[in-house]
Amino acid sequence: MKAMKLNQDQIRKFQTEGFLGPIRAFASGDVDAFLLKVSPILSGGEPSHHRHLDSESVYRLCTSESIVGPIVSLLGADLLLWASNFFIKEPGAVETPWHQDHNYGIDPTLEPPLNISIWLALDDVLAKNSCMKFFPGSHRKVVPHDPPAPGYYFGRADMTGFDVTQAIDMELKKGEFVIFTDRVIHGAEPNKSDYRRAGFAMRFTVPFVKILRPIKPLLISGEDRFGFNELGKPPV
Repeated sequence: MKAMKLNQDQIRKFQTEGFLGPIRAFASGDVDAFLLKVSPILSGGEPSHHRHLDSESVYRLCTSESIVGPIVSLLGADLLLWASNFFIKEPGAVETPWHQDHNYGIDPTLEPPLNISIWLALDDVLAKNSCMKFFPGSHRKVVPHDPPAPGYYFGRADMTGFDVTQAIDMELKKGEFVIFTDRVIHGAEPNKSDYRRAGFAMRFTVPFVKILRPIKPLLISGEDRFGFNELGKPPV
């Protein structure tokens, strides 16, 4: 599928609400072909984080025109890919607590905290099998978080002042994605269905941001004129 940059209406909506979707990136058949290549990851037999550093299939997906185009529309031509994560919710999986990626109960990762994420649906991700929920406009406020509880990846945001009934279900068909800022509040219900919910998240920033963890980002577009981070090399 051809690259798609965001138009001005989409950019304004993203700036106003803190997220944008669904956006079609890949045909369902292309996702199925990708799933075959990463089946050991999805089954839990291999690590699920930062696989863009060692898997050519994952790297190619992260740097495809359909992914990079929307990010360039928001951050400009100079881009770093600094993280990727597979998120699998089998039937019966617990909820994902309300959280902001920038501030979910652990030490900061980026300075300054500038990150945009794409969450790509690898299955049909609907309300019945725990699609993500977003609070429009919540990225304008940083809220306190409790540290992650045992068995949870994210901490829990203090939702005082938020009406949880106003959250928006972000239902995605296989091959569609949602793009969102590091501060928009989002979460997901437990997976009470009989269907898996698989997604793949990609995290992007710009070269003037310092990454505070021992992670080597990849320069995937433009140039790095700052040298604040030791860059990694694409997998071969």
